Amino acid sequence: MNKVIANNKIIGQNFNIHSSASIQCDTLIIGDNVVIDERTKIICKGIVKIEDNTYIGNDVAIILASLEIGEYTKLHNHCLLNGKASVKIGHNCWIGQNCNLNGEADLIIGNNVGIGTYSSVWTHGYFGELIEGCNIFSVKPTIIEDDVWLVGSYNTIFPGVTIKKKTVLFGTSVITKSTEENNVYSGNPAQNITTKVGQPYANLSLNQKIEIIKNSLLENIQEAFFEEPNKIVVKNMGAIYFLTSPKNIENAIIFKEKVDDWNISKSNSLFCLTTKKYSKHKTPLEILIRKTLNPVTARFIPLDDQL
Repeated sequence: MNKVIANNKIIGQNFNIHSSASIQCDTLIIGDNVVIDERTKIICKGIVKIEDNTYIGNDVAIILASLEIGEYTKLHNHCLLNGKASVKIGHNCWIGQNCNLNGEADLIIGNNVGIGTYSSVWTHGYFGELIEGCNIFSVKPTIIEDDVWLVGSYNTIFPGVTIKKKTVLFGTSVITKSTEENNVYSGNPAQNITTKVGQPYANLSLNQKIEIIKNSLLENIQEAFFEEPNKIVVKNMGAIYFLTSPKNIENAIIFKEKVDDWNISKSNSLFCLTTKKYSKHKTPLEILIRKTLNPVTARFIPLDDQL
């Protein structure tokens, strides 16, 4: 049997922890549909918080002061998270297998971050003997902001670095300095190559965003989920509606450029294309659409985000 030892527990629905996995902490908060796979071990002195629909793979080892992971995040097999401080990982992140996320000082990873396999993110650098005069000693918090992508494998981030929003780092690179927003880096040590390859993100119009979302959902969601698949999309004044039935607007998914009143509907899930926030109702259609869009099409953050 698995071992879950905590002084305080809040466990959501459909929590699935493998019989060979274990968690030991002071306070445990687990969301709905969380999966912790075979032989994974989590040991924290303080809080362990893992939000809805997050997956932790096989043989992951976590030894920290505290751990927080947002919703719809995937931490794949054989990752190591260890250190004396805390690690926070945001929503919609993808951490490839065999990654090392060091928490000797605080490590903060934002939302929508992708980290390729065998990559290392460090908050400390020390080994040489101080009494022998070693001058290399560093323990500093490291920050990865939202929408950062470490492409491929074997990337390394040095302690004390801030990786700015929408930075793209090409494979096998070593980041020794903080980056600039929406720029591309490559090499060892990594250099800014944005002037050669262009900025990684462009500005899209509202209509372009809506068309991308619509086409992705119509292509990937099984038609059997809807009563009349050819009528599930309704466009109206800059908004797009996804309905389980064309005769029923209850429990619809609505994408809008701006949401001025989040309380306008108690039954509909609202998605704002400007703030990238959404009102969370945990309906089957909402979860299906979040999982369908999340890999590459569009990622959203819950309105009541606490991370």
